[in-house]
Amino acid sequence: MNKFKIKVITTAHGSVNFESRAIIFHPMVNFIEKLAHSIYYPPLIYWEIKNLPSIPYFITVTKGIKNYLTNLGIILWKKNLKNKFYHIPNGIDTKKFYPQSPDENYISLIDKNDNEIVIMFTGGLVVRKLPYLLIKSFYLLRKIFSNIKLVFVGGGRLLNYCKLLVNNLNLNDSVIFTGYVQYNEVIKFLSLADIFVLPSIYETPGMSMLEAMAMKIPIVASNLPDINEIIVNYKNGILFKNDYNAVKNLYHQLKLLINNPELRIKIANNGYNFVRTSFDINSINEKIYKLYKYLIE
Repeated sequence: MNKFKIKVITTAHGSVNFESRAIIFHPMVNFIEKLAHSIYYPPLIYWEIKNLPSIPYFITVTKGIKNYLTNLGIILWKKNLKNKFYHIPNGIDTKKFYPQSPDENYISLIDKNDNEIVIMFTGGLVVRKLPYLLIKSFYLLRKIFSNIKLVFVGGGRLLNYCKLLVNNLNLNDSVIFTGYVQYNEVIKFLSLADIFVLPSIYETPGMSMLEAMAMKIPIVASNLPDINEIIVNYKNGILFKNDYNAVKNLYHQLKLLINNPELRIKIANNGYNFVRTSFDINSINEKIYKLYKYLIE
């Protein structure tokens, strides 16, 4: 690259160094998965550490990533790499993701009744997103609420495991798996949601969460970096402690939200206004354009 005097700008959506430790040390990840991830991550970590000082510029989607990579440079290379990093968040197309009436065809797909509260997850059914944590918390909720339904929109290698868990907990009548869907269909399914849950071990901060907020859906998410950089607890979302007691912690927060329609409305409105103000794709694109122009000049 230097031979041709090309300026390289890398967008950092996370740090594999940080993500690997978050997964390997999480109490809800079993031994086999921890072993598999301990084999999968080292080459990626090596690449990140090796190339961190040599890349001229980084765009980081959260302040947390910016701070983490800056500190990594100081610890490993004894260099202050702060001037390499520019924080510009992910953008949401608010012309696509906005509050809209449920689509009748999709109502029939999940067999939603008028008095049902739909709890929804969209994204990959992978270890990092802990879908089985949500299933276990939902199992506790079903003991006290009969008018709730859980919908997983998306596929992944944990799909069969999640289906087996649902079957073992006798939740087949109230949990639905759509499998992989087209991108535009995500909007149709989100229009049915009353609560959106992000139980992930690590997100930066999670496009699915921002999309749900843009559609005025109240959020319950893990109180972890960099999710808690976006969510202010009980203001524009609800955070739960994702630790040894994660199942009960998530259960209690969902129970609180189900029992408080006024709180759901408040959180949904605040989240909607926050995303439109801070994450609209047009303003984000303008920031990226100005940065590229500045660096080129």
